[in-house]
Amino acid sequence: MGDIVIYPTPQGWSGTTAGDERVGRVIGTPEGAVKCYDTEGRLELNGNALNEPYLALPPASHTTFDIQVLRGQLWIMNDNCHVTLDSCAYPDTPGGGTIGTADVTAVVDAPPREAHRPTGPPTWPSRR
Repeated sequence: MGDIVIYPTPQGWSGTTAGDERVGRVIGTPEGAVKCYDTEGRLELNGNALNEPYLALPPASHTTFDIQVLRGQLWIMNDNCHVTLDSCAYPDTPGGGTIGTADVTAVVDAPPREAHRPTGPPTWPSRR
């Protein structure tokens, strides 16, 4: 849970092209429960509130849902949940908006978000 993965867009996700690569965060793992949202606008995973410091604005989603992720599937959400086409947007498609674990083509190895915050001017060469 929390890994950033690359996967092909599933068939039936309207507004997208099947097979195109997508990037998303794994929220629900096989046989886990994902619920949106608790009284403070947070996701719940297996009955526990999820701390998501990477979200720009709570709540985690404007869509309410309560799903059980099937064996071999993943529930994917993006950090800008209100404007992205992720698992939340496709509950009525085959797979209920999930992707297969076997469909993940890569896991992104990224440092914690704090490591990306610049503390001064850029260190790369200027083109001026």
